[in-house]
Amino acid sequence: MWFPSILQKPGFSKKPGFSARAKPHRTLRLNLEQLEDRTLLSSYSAATVSDLIADINAANSAGGSNTITLAPKTMFTLTQVNNTTDGGNGLPVIAANDNLTIVGNGDTIERCRKNAPTFRLFEVASGASLTLMNLTVQNGSAEFGGAILNAFDGALWLSGCTLSGNSATFGGGIYSMGLTTVQSTTVSHNSALEGGGIYDDVGTVSIFNDSVVCHNTASLRGADVFIYLGGLYVSDSTVCIVYNAIGP
Repeated sequence: MWFPSILQKPGFSKKPGFSARAKPHRTLRLNLEQLEDRTLLSSYSAATVSDLIADINAANSAGGSNTITLAPKTMFTLTQVNNTTDGGNGLPVIAANDNLTIVGNGDTIERCRKNAPTFRLFEVASGASLTLMNLTVQNGSAEFGGAILNAFDGALWLSGCTLSGNSATFGGGIYSMGLTTVQSTTVSHNSALEGGGIYDDVGTVSIFNDSVVCHNTASLRGADVFIYLGGLYVSDSTVCIVYNAIGP
């Protein structure tokens, strides 16, 4: 930001019959010192389901960039609905302006199949961002996005993850209307009416770096990926069956 570099004092005025030399104007020079970027990052840790729910709520309240680190090789088994947004979620919706990263180390986040009602695991709201790293998301069930629903203008990044055993009417693993990136991730053994693995609605799905989207099932179309009006980009990965609703 630039400030005026000169602040001037008013000069003398000449009165009738008086002659004087005006004093020179003084200048005040402002020196601006650049400050370092002091964006605050919030870090949390979770070893239980209640920890994870509390941490997501805290990150939503804080906004900005937040990281939750999971206790290694832990099973986070969800048994009840946390909220009924868009059909129901087992965890709090990732709120707008929350850029959340959940870091696992061989962890699993799952819906209990025996006693739990139907719900997906994650939902990314419009204007929110969720990154999942090195964990498995399984057994979710919903109408849209069995494991994860990425809303319009949301951002979802999966790195080193596995999505398996999830089911939905549309998008057994993922239903995406935003930007979804799948890196070094396996999406398999999920099921849906359309888009057994991934349903790409109006957003963009990028699959790269040795990812595998195969062995999913759809009772109608798009066993592995269903593209409605979105865009699909695949690089150095395996995607078995793709159905494009608007063209070849």
